[in-house]
Amino acid sequence: AREEARKFQKVILTVSPRGISLQDAETKELVENISIYRISYCTTDKLQNKVFAYVAQSQESGALECHAFLSPKKKIAQAVTLTVAQAFQMALDLWEAAHTGR
Repeated sequence: AREEARKFQKVILTVSPRGISLQDAETKELVENISIYRISYCTTDKLQNKVFAYVAQSQESGALECHAFLSPKKKIAQAVTLTVAQAFQMALDLWEAAHTGR
């Protein structure tokens, strides 16, 4: 990203037990909606600690894609990572509740 010196797209990132939703910050248009079940990994970068990233399987091609986001502060990137972890746990709890009722 630094080598290309291009302007980043600003997005609103929303995390829920359903997944991650991305909206364009200016137009409010939906950029992407990723199911929690397609996300395989998320982290805060150790060297670039303002970067939050996740790996998810593309719905179109099935390929694994890495999505990285630069936040204004280290604490925001860490909070998003923790929130995704909590969303994983909530999704698992909901899935288990739905399947134990059989």
